[in-house]
Amino acid sequence: MTDDIICVVCGEPYETYYVYHEMDATERDRLLSGKGCTSCKGIKPEGRTENDQFTAIGHNVLTSEDPDAVLDKLGL
Repeated sequence: MTDDIICVVCGEPYETYYVYHEMDATERDRLLSGKGCTSCKGIKPEGRTENDQFTAIGHNVLTSEDPDAVLDKLGL
């Protein structure tokens, strides 16, 4: 896996730099809180499992510079 931030809902990867420096603040908050991204708009694609979603959460936490902030955004 890369150091990208992965949408928990659909699995779309986003470059970390883009998320924190170029993405609209509303879109960034939605992505980081696990509510989806501009690709999926919060609608889980057919075939995407809960295991896929937990894997994305784990990846985002493990590759984050501030894992506690990611968990806080997710409400965990």
